[in-house]
Amino acid sequence: MNRKTAGCLFLAIAISALLLMLFVNSPYYQLFEHSFVTETTDFRISDTEFEIEHSRIGIHPMMAEYDRWIAVHTQDARGERQEMAVDTCGGYPINCYLLDAPTGPILYLDDAVSEHVIDLARGTVSAYFAGEDCGYIRNHARSVTPKYLGRLDGKAGKLRFIPQSEAAATAIDYLFGRQRRW
Repeated sequence: MNRKTAGCLFLAIAISALLLMLFVNSPYYQLFEHSFVTETTDFRISDTEFEIEHSRIGIHPMMAEYDRWIAVHTQDARGERQEMAVDTCGGYPINCYLLDAPTGPILYLDDAVSEHVIDLARGTVSAYFAGEDCGYIRNHARSVTPKYLGRLDGKAGKLRFIPQSEAAATAIDYLFGRQRRW
């Protein structure tokens, strides 16, 4: 390798290292890094045997879009992680409600673009996007009083559960024609 080629190679490596250092210390890196990290939080539903685990991983390097999962655990068994609706617009906060339904306890998750009905006894997850008919909730909304448990919050950059004892339900800015159920 001649001197000119070695000099160009050194310069290219030095510039790349400098750009990488500038990028890592910039706000753009903080937007980008969420694409590579799975965040998880969990919470116990008081007066029940159920513990809920919620996870997300960024799917877009520059936008708050996430694949999301939920699992229902008991003292006796760890539930299987189930897929939730993809969050295409940073749909946090997610208000969490417990419904004492005739078929057993239901966890209802309410966010900007979707709603989820989790049958806690069976561990099944049903997802409904804006505009889709959430028949279970429509059929039981008048006969069941929801108990606000808290909210899953991810806007601060860290996924966490904020219990009702620390903060009241957050008003959700619904998108795509979604409306508040209760």
